[in-house]
Amino acid sequence: MAKAELQLQKGEANNALCELQLSLQDEKTFMEEKNCKSNHNVGSKQATHSWDSIKAASKRVEKHQQKYNACWKAMLVLGLSESNPVFQLIHDQNVFVKNTLEFHQLGDRKKTDSWLWGAEDLASLLEAEWSDLAVDCNQVQWFQAHANMQWWQEEVEILSEELWHAICRFKKWALVWNQLAESSGEL
Repeated sequence: MAKAELQLQKGEANNALCELQLSLQDEKTFMEEKNCKSNHNVGSKQATHSWDSIKAASKRVEKHQQKYNACWKAMLVLGLSESNPVFQLIHDQNVFVKNTLEFHQLGDRKKTDSWLWGAEDLASLLEAEWSDLAVDCNQVQWFQAHANMQWWQEEVEILSEELWHAICRFKKWALVWNQLAESSGEL
């Protein structure tokens, strides 16, 4: 009986975790939309609606975090190990979404996602699924890094061209001013 109850609690925990992830993504999307420079939510009615959406998403995040933690505590009572890698207690510092739209900054490589983003019943993934998932993640990171590298190289090329053009303009104006000075007889 306890084994069946543990399986039910695991299912509930997985559902709460999935809902928590969706709610976090909603909250992040609403915040980004609210803070977007091209946001057309001007006026008190639209601003209030935006804040209401953000608050509702935040409440859903809290609700699903509490639901998951209640399931986790019930699973501990039913015999789940506290050091289980798949099911862990969700602390407030675990509840965040990395911003994928911002440019990478120095030290971003050291920041890792919260464990809850990889916890979708990881124990049930087969070895082949794990390797496929790892390959997909590596490909995404490689393409992002490659695109950033190309962008940085382009920026360096643009800056060197702008510098070369500035030097040429300065030389030209130096010639013009020297000619003007010579023609006025001051040199």
